[in-house]
Amino acid sequence: MAVANSKITRKLMLLEYLFSSLVNRPLGGGVLIESGAGGGAGNKAWQIKFEKGSPFFIIEVKKLRDYAKGRGITGQSLRELESNLLCVFPKVFGTERPITDVTNIPVFKFGSLLGLSQQECRFQLDATYASSYPLVRSLSCSRKVAKEFCTSFSGCYYLYRFDINKAANPSEFPHGVLVKSALSIRYPVPHKSFEYDGNSRRSIKVKLNIPSYSDKGVNLYKYDGLVGVQSSHWWTWIFQGRFGDSLRGIEDVILMYTGSLGGPTERIITGTMLTQNQDNNATPTPSQVVLIRDPRYKLATAEGISGAEYSRLEPDEFDFMRSATGLFDPSDPDSLDATDRLAISRLLQLKS
Repeated sequence: MAVANSKITRKLMLLEYLFSSLVNRPLGGGVLIESGAGGGAGNKAWQIKFEKGSPFFIIEVKKLRDYAKGRGITGQSLRELESNLLCVFPKVFGTERPITDVTNIPVFKFGSLLGLSQQECRFQLDATYASSYPLVRSLSCSRKVAKEFCTSFSGCYYLYRFDINKAANPSEFPHGVLVKSALSIRYPVPHKSFEYDGNSRRSIKVKLNIPSYSDKGVNLYKYDGLVGVQSSHWWTWIFQGRFGDSLRGIEDVILMYTGSLGGPTERIITGTMLTQNQDNNATPTPSQVVLIRDPRYKLATAEGISGAEYSRLEPDEFDFMRSATGLFDPSDPDSLDATDRLAISRLLQLKS
């Protein structure tokens, strides 16, 4: 059994979040309790307390917390946890391996079976990563600045650039390929999950999907990243290709600088991107870029399963991030819509 799978770890993050949110509330036919509250952290355990009989043990609190951070996981420990979950959630999963069966029960489906919406799962996973991994301070800001920025600028954006290289088929794209990617500015997440830390810094989560034009058997290359907004003139972006992108065979990092939007009603910003292109050598390539905002998407809040608020884009970004991408021959006007033509005109201005 593979115990270092990132999908398994993300399921464990959601399970730890659920238990922490529902302590002393009904679950699995009883009430979820954190037993041993009078002892040290190592003595506490998650249990279901029934009206009659002894509490049902699920897992030690510290052990599940470590699992959610990718520490101390073994095949035997996962089998024991899965067996206990089947007792807590009878007839819910439809498999004896609700955690390790990532094919039939992917991460978001696992969260859904636990009673979590996809948006809440997404936010909690982002928050867990932000509170557990090293801080890039230049790509963070105060809670106040992050909130004001995301209130104005969270949403979905088209990102355009020209690519001219050997991977772009010259018979299909004789003048280079116009690459239309999908980018979302999501929400700020804290670096420390302590409510009393009122001055804790925030990272602003962003996502980027780039369409493939090389013959690698994949449609989209997906990136997660952060945007730094401390300058009033420039935004700084860093994206990391999602771990385990074996089809591409590289761990691509994108660095991008763009101007800032002057206000929430403005739609267009320009800048420069450095990434590895899709030729066989994954050649580092600078490109001028144009971002155009889709005005339909805005930051919203929703109430989670514990009653606390979490952030999301409204409407949900899922369809945009998968359908807003494209590859175009810039000399073929029939293939372009009004947004594409606007982007081309701005890109040509940058070149002149």
